Amino acid sequence: MKSEIINRIASLRNFMRKHKLSAFIIPSTDPHSGEYIPKHWEARKWISGFTGSAGTVVVTLDKAGLWTDSRYFLQAAEQLENTGITLFKERLPETPSIVEWLGCVLNAEDNVGIDGWVNSYQETSNLQKELEKKQIHLTLAPDPFNELWTDRPALPNNKVFIHELKYAGLSCKDKITQIREAIRRNSCTGILISALDEVAWTLNLRGSDVHCNPVFVSYLLITEYSSTLYIIENKLSDEVKDYLTENEIKVRPYSTIEKDLKDFTGKLLLSASINAAIHAAACTHSLIEIAPSPVLFLKAIKNFDEKFGVVFSTYAVPMILGEVKRFLRDDGSIKVSRIIKSQAAKINRFVEDYSGRNGETPSVEEISAALSIEREDVILALDSSKIPLSLYDSSVDNGDDKKTELIDRIPSDEREDDMIDKILLKSMIERLPPREKKIIMRYYRDNTQSEIAEALGVSQ
Repeated sequence: MKSEIINRIASLRNFMRKHKLSAFIIPSTDPHSGEYIPKHWEARKWISGFTGSAGTVVVTLDKAGLWTDSRYFLQAAEQLENTGITLFKERLPETPSIVEWLGCVLNAEDNVGIDGWVNSYQETSNLQKELEKKQIHLTLAPDPFNELWTDRPALPNNKVFIHELKYAGLSCKDKITQIREAIRRNSCTGILISALDEVAWTLNLRGSDVHCNPVFVSYLLITEYSSTLYIIENKLSDEVKDYLTENEIKVRPYSTIEKDLKDFTGKLLLSASINAAIHAAACTHSLIEIAPSPVLFLKAIKNFDEKFGVVFSTYAVPMILGEVKRFLRDDGSIKVSRIIKSQAAKINRFVEDYSGRNGETPSVEEISAALSIEREDVILALDSSKIPLSLYDSSVDNGDDKKTELIDRIPSDEREDDMIDKILLKSMIERLPPREKKIIMRYYRDNTQSEIAEALGVSQ
């Protein structure tokens, strides 16, 4: 296996020379910015032999590196041994970033290649800015693995099925109507939805293209007057085709999305997580608005029905407060990173030694100077080593032996019910006509009768 990895990297370097690239970056994602991806896009795993779920490989003409987090340090060290790939342990002080490393091993005016289909527009823009500071250029290159990976798995071909309305809570047509309203609020004429969970939610369809995720590989283009699903068509049963027709959704081949976006005219709403190749295609004849996908927010409101005459804030605020309290109560102690724990242990050893020698506790400044740790980091590390108290821990009140929870001993100027009432009252006042709103607001602004009469243009 190790010799195969060496041969694969050599093949990639030949590809790089052919395309005048001095380095190539291979991430762990897919064209839909997924965390969990179909096997077709597991190129980082194929080129390196590293099977962890997170990591980025960078190959130059004579070096190679893998950047991954602490979950995979041991695994990566074992799997990369004798492959010529160096392990770079992310988030350690001595580990250079990818850009810093490239700045050291490349020359000015060198070209770094990426496959625009598997790198997001936001990440690509940030990477380009950082590389330009070092006079290194970023290039959108063809996908090398179409050529090098001879037994590459095909795109997933699993069937799509309908998610019943009784579980979805809202029809596909209603969801698209809400999305169109959001498009208009952003002064756009269309939106391209590329996140697979957002496509599945919008259409009330489900799939099995990604292990343990009910999604299917596709794009969804919604304009003011039409909706188009880009998908491998034989994934659709006759039942699903009829369902899409009934909901006025056209079907186009998955591979035609780039061409259709190049022909699209208007103003298109894209999220920052859209891949760089899609963004480049959409820019051909369209204006682009980069903004969070409205589906993110709509998806958060499950089965809320306005027919009950309750505004969403009245429904949401108690639920959100309840979830926050549940998390604080049930999720255990605050999680502290390994780096901070390591610093805390070093600081505590120093404090113990210093106190033994000097008979007093060192100041934060003395700790910072002695250990070459920033003052703020010293404070953070010391705080992290304290045992946290739960708001729901029982404690003994000083006045008697009655046990109370800590949260009951914290003074509060406003009860939860008062806050909810204020939100409800504000929403009701906003619905009033302007004249009536002025009359009501006099009681909040302490206006006299003369002042409100003058504002309304009437006599007292």
